[in-house]
Amino acid sequence: LGLQRAFKPSEAVQALERLSLDELLFCMARAADERCRSAISSYITTWRHYQTPVSGQELIALGFVPGRELGRVLRLIRDGGLDGAIRDKAAALELALQQLGAPQNG
Repeated sequence: LGLQRAFKPSEAVQALERLSLDELLFCMARAADERCRSAISSYITTWRHYQTPVSGQELIALGFVPGRELGRVLRLIRDGGLDGAIRDKAAALELALQQLGAPQNG
């Protein structure tokens, strides 16, 4: 998690999202560093439940093409939301437009 420096919630999510709840609890119990325990706790209780302001289905309905690039942009939107850079649907749509260009039917 890069605990030698301050880390962002998105970095913790990226590092922890592949672990099962049992693995997360084990890591939290074994962690010597309080910042690590706190990050795992925040992931379990809050960050893993974060919902982006716009869904992939909404972006597809607007004319964006499904696929890897859309998935990459959805992760950028999620990370920006977790870190506080994206606070609403308008900001999420702006990022999608910047990254993907205009939607096909838009």
